[in-house]
Amino acid sequence: MAALDHGINISPGQFDGCHACQRAWVIGTGPSLRKISDSQWQIIDRDITIGAGNIAAFHDVRYLVTFELEPQNQHPSAKESKAEYKFAAEGPQITLPYPNVRYKHLRYPGATFKEGLLAWKTSAHAALNLAVIMGCNPIILLGIDYDKNDRHIVPQTATLATDADWIMSRDNFSLFCPMTTPPGSISILNANLDSAVECFPKTTVQEIIDGCRNYVPDVET
Repeated sequence: MAALDHGINISPGQFDGCHACQRAWVIGTGPSLRKISDSQWQIIDRDITIGAGNIAAFHDVRYLVTFELEPQNQHPSAKESKAEYKFAAEGPQITLPYPNVRYKHLRYPGATFKEGLLAWKTSAHAALNLAVIMGCNPIILLGIDYDKNDRHIVPQTATLATDADWIMSRDNFSLFCPMTTPPGSISILNANLDSAVECFPKTTVQEIIDGCRNYVPDVET
């Protein structure tokens, strides 16, 4: 596993646990991002930010994850992003600028970066898997909406997924649920009360900011 950065090699284990117990925001491209204020973004950007797909068209991040292999499908924003590292799925057509780290597609979340990243219908899965591998805790989902009209994207993104792809990519977030039990393990929260991803406790950006570092909201039963 090597970065295509002027021959500088990246150790496969370099990312394992590199941000242990640090709060991370896994950022999709949902319309709910429009509700986040500039002052909230300033606080979010102090934490670890891991973005998916075309997120840099809306707000840049520290780590960017994409799995578009064909150059014609790659988002212009991914090429222009100032992310510290850009992760792209293994394949012969990778053309993102340096630094670029390749990863293997997995059907289930990888436990280490060497195994690869879950990438099943959405790069948001891979972004969340990267946060887990880095040891981040808590992990906050932001802009992972899956709105029935907009899917989970903002207008700058590419062609909408089919309904079947939309349902599968939404439901496969549940593959991370075993990592959130028993108590004391990884805390994954969804910072959009209206998100169609129902497998994680929901809260709001402001509640996370106002609360303690490991704030966990009450879950209705």
